[in-house]
Amino acid sequence: MKLFFYSSVFFVLISSTVYSQQDSVLAKVGPDKITGKMFKERFELTPQVYKHEGNHYSKKEDLLYSLIAEKLWALEASKIGLDTTEIMKTSFKALEDMFVRDALYKIEVMDKVKIPDQEIINELKKEYSKLDVKTLYSTDSAEIFYSYAKLKKGVQFDSLQTLKDEKETSFEVKQGVFQKAVEDSLFDLSKGQCTLPIKSNSGWFIFYLENKTNTSFTSEDIASKVKSIKNKIEHEKAAQIGEEFLKNFFAGKQVPIDPELLKKISSKFTSILQERKLKDDIPDTSNVYLKPKDFLKVENEFAPDTLKEIFIKFENNPFTVEDFLRYFAFEGFYSKEVNSEIIDAKINARVRQIVEDELLSREGYRRGLENLPEVQSSINMWRDNYLAQLLKDKFVDSIKVTNEEVHNYYDGIGKEKNPNDIMVNVQEILTDSLDVINKVLNELKNGADFGKLASIYTKRIWTRSKGGEFGFFPSTMYGDIGKIAATMKIGEIYGPIKTPNGYSLFKLIGKKEKDEKPTKPFVEMKNELTKELLGKKRSDFFINYTAKLANEFGVSINQNYLSSIQVNDFNMYVYRYMGFGGRISAVPVTIPFVEWYKPWIDEKKVVP
Repeated sequence: MKLFFYSSVFFVLISSTVYSQQDSVLAKVGPDKITGKMFKERFELTPQVYKHEGNHYSKKEDLLYSLIAEKLWALEASKIGLDTTEIMKTSFKALEDMFVRDALYKIEVMDKVKIPDQEIINELKKEYSKLDVKTLYSTDSAEIFYSYAKLKKGVQFDSLQTLKDEKETSFEVKQGVFQKAVEDSLFDLSKGQCTLPIKSNSGWFIFYLENKTNTSFTSEDIASKVKSIKNKIEHEKAAQIGEEFLKNFFAGKQVPIDPELLKKISSKFTSILQERKLKDDIPDTSNVYLKPKDFLKVENEFAPDTLKEIFIKFENNPFTVEDFLRYFAFEGFYSKEVNSEIIDAKINARVRQIVEDELLSREGYRRGLENLPEVQSSINMWRDNYLAQLLKDKFVDSIKVTNEEVHNYYDGIGKEKNPNDIMVNVQEILTDSLDVINKVLNELKNGADFGKLASIYTKRIWTRSKGGEFGFFPSTMYGDIGKIAATMKIGEIYGPIKTPNGYSLFKLIGKKEKDEKPTKPFVEMKNELTKELLGKKRSDFFINYTAKLANEFGVSINQNYLSSIQVNDFNMYVYRYMGFGGRISAVPVTIPFVEWYKPWIDEKKVVP
């Protein structure tokens, strides 16, 4: 069975997030809107690592303009039909299913958790109580029960003979030392009473309460403890209720799979992982990850007829090999060990998980849970992010530069001063794992050196030996890394941001103006200049394109409301653990994109 969580997150807890302030409209984007509540949620659950440190208004502007751009791209993506593409029907469907399962979990588990006040009071008593106990111990059950019978007849505990193989006989007990059942029996004792014989892995115990004392506390202590106790009890009860629900739900359900197809899929994954481990020189202590393109590669290696074969044999709407690969790609896959036996076992376990998840999702859809307002809100937020990325990828792939353009760019270097011609140097930690990002953020918070962390954790091989350092490069290169670095101050850290190669966290360690004249012949600089010009061309395109979309769809912003919204600045990455398993970012990672706003305002010739 699985472990159960509901809407809990790494570092902080969130639920359906109700804020005290009125949920007014902050911005209108075509037919859509961004409310204060939505904005506050996105701000506080998105890492704000050192960018514009201390300047909340600049951070709020950056995020709002970026969210507006995301909505504009999503609206345009829907307009041109990207919402009906195969990738939205498969990879995004897996995310939608997760929210439906989460809603089912709330109904079947969380809504059934009841915590009487007396239960909290009992736990509080334990928290601020200290027990002095004595024990009798024996490996012989007959001997321990004989001693217990004597105690029941009034024989004094101290007068009993020392039992064979006796353990420590006197010690102090506080809450959390024993399992809950034993703990409850001890704290229920009155002074001078003893427990029934209790069996352990090593033998039998009788506990005798010699004394009970209370520790001091303040009203603030109580308020804090009540919340943590309630959360603890809630999780314990949810686990019990959830286990029982799954036991009954899966009873009698069997979904066979095709073992030969499983073997073929596993073989291809194993081959790719072994190749990557060797090529990237990944140590045995690190995970090897499959990338999105790897799943596409596996898919392309199968014959069309094989992709259409039934792999998971649900009674209705069975999964083909193609369905499975695309569902599988959404969750991702990694392993430290890349031998065929381990990969076979891990994929077989994942298939079992997919079957269970799919059965639970279908139950949720049967009940219409996808139509619940809170589910729709989450799905729409993530759909916008997915569609925006699809549109961006579509244009990124279509933008090219010619040899003539590169040559003209080379000839123009130094002839016209451009304030945006900036060279930057960064140290970067690139990883596929958000767990690594969390670990790094914690270590940075405790004063760790960024370069030392980069030499340990970054997967970018050519920078690892240099503490993650790139060396100076034009800010139009390396996509969002260069663009964001150009806006930072030396020493600032930014991220994580999602890039095609993984999650990137980077520190600006150098910035300077671009050289006025070329330092090398064109032939030697051609490749570098091609990348630089391509980045510049893409950046210019998206600035103009987004401003154009803002005019077409219409954008209005309540700047006064933006100023009044109070936000907390959490420098941490936050997860949301979903009901019945699964974990995602608490909110989508939104790449900063604010450059479109000024040209749009200038064109409108109005005061923002």
